[in-house]
Amino acid sequence: MVNSVCEKYKQGEVKIDSKNIVVDIADDNCKRKLGLSGRLSVNDDAGMIFIFDKVGNYGFWMENMNFPIDILWVNDAFKVVGIEKEVSPDTYPKSFGNKYLAKYVLEVSAGYSDKNNIKIGDKIIFTKN
Repeated sequence: MVNSVCEKYKQGEVKIDSKNIVVDIADDNCKRKLGLSGRLSVNDDAGMIFIFDKVGNYGFWMENMNFPIDILWVNDAFKVVGIEKEVSPDTYPKSFGNKYLAKYVLEVSAGYSDKNNIKIGDKIIFTKN
């Protein structure tokens, strides 16, 4: 996706169990701040992965979001350490996930976690294209 604010997003792939998710990579401050905001939707097999420089507590909010999402926090060993499901745009300015110690955050379509039985401790595989 090209936007007028940040450089073009690179793409990658996240694999959880046997499911593949094509992701835009948010790996700088501009892309991390923008996230999925302003988009109209995200496909069931697509999402965004946020990559941080170090492990920390990263809170996410729904500013300028147009649809609900599931948010997964992933540690530096690529294991899911936190999940917030069906987070609605109506929750803004509430912040989610501050309690999870993570290096990566994955945003996917609402209901994805339940539909694919994703749980704490699941391992992800992330590759850049």
